[in-house]
Amino acid sequence: MNVVVFASFPVVVNEISIEKPCDNIILINGEEISAKVIEINPDFKKYKKCDNLDGPLISIYKSEVLMLRYKDGSKDLFNNEIINKKNIKRTPSTSAVEGVSILSLLLAVFGLFIALALPLGIAAVILGVIGMKKDNKLLAVAIIGAIIGFIDIILILSVL
Repeated sequence: MNVVVFASFPVVVNEISIEKPCDNIILINGEEISAKVIEINPDFKKYKKCDNLDGPLISIYKSEVLMLRYKDGSKDLFNNEIINKKNIKRTPSTSAVEGVSILSLLLAVFGLFIALALPLGIAAVILGVIGMKKDNKLLAVAIIGAIIGFIDIILILSVL
């Protein structure tokens, strides 16, 4: 005898989730990749995506990886080039050097037209020399300011 039973409620099949062997790759931009790390060498980290373990082997540059967090909870930090704010060497900012360059030129030009040309010329030369930094975007302005300041000094001294 066959019995047919109808249910008036949904039947839910419980799936047993099998834990995937996944590690987390944390990139320096903050992105996380769920993957199985296959190989670590000095230049690259090689992995397979966790959702496609039979897929291709993917390589990522070492410089892009901040940390690997393994399935067992252990971690490896790879990018040691992160700047610790306590170790930053304080140097004059580029904009301050550029400001000195502009001030040098202004003092030199004003020194050509007013009676206080000697002090302004000396100040223009000093500020122009300070503004002659290698990474200064206004290096030419600093040089011109120092040259005109030097001309101011020569003109005043020749008149006296």
